[in-house]
Amino acid sequence: MRQPEPPRSARWLLQHCSPGLRNEALAGDLLEEFHNGRSEAWYWRQVVAACTIAFFREVVNHVGILLFAALWSILAPAWLFFVFKLETHWNIVGPIWRMAWPLSTLCIFLFSVAEKLIFVWTGMLVYAVPQMAMSRTFKFRQFKRGLFLSLTVFVAVSAAMLALAMLLPFSGHAMNHHTTTPLGQIADQGVWAIMARVPFFLTLICALWCVTSLPTNGRKRIIA
Repeated sequence: MRQPEPPRSARWLLQHCSPGLRNEALAGDLLEEFHNGRSEAWYWRQVVAACTIAFFREVVNHVGILLFAALWSILAPAWLFFVFKLETHWNIVGPIWRMAWPLSTLCIFLFSVAEKLIFVWTGMLVYAVPQMAMSRTFKFRQFKRGLFLSLTVFVAVSAAMLALAMLLPFSGHAMNHHTTTPLGQIADQGVWAIMARVPFFLTLICALWCVTSLPTNGRKRIIA
């Protein structure tokens, strides 16, 4: 007689939403208990508990990343101000706009993403290089994954923030690069300044999490 299987959605949640856990071992433990007569409600409780505990454990283990990402993202408006001044002084964007469409739009988009990712990647180096130097390890493949992840996350979060800005009537004014200073940009705590920092903050968290995380080799049981 074929044994009953636990809920497919719960198994998927355990496999994909429990950071830091060795999911194969835990999934085997839960499956064994389920086959011994545990209910689907029990299985769901164990999965939710495992994911919650794993998430908070990862947050505690990466408090340094959260603090660094917050501090580094505060500087993002000053970087945008600096880039704007360079673009204006050297008239970098003007020749690009004179290109034929859609090449001009594509180049402007790529240039805008690149100038922001330079700031993100610099932050990754500032944080990760001392960490790797102290541990005397450098995982190039892991760092490369972090770079690729930063690209996808930044584009996705920036698109979401742009859509949010278009849909919701935020009060206040966008940052004025003509009348302020880099220090003024850093000190700006208006809605638009905060929204400008969000993509940098979330991208740094995801990228540094990827770069500095190590696989968990222990076999964990959360069965009660």
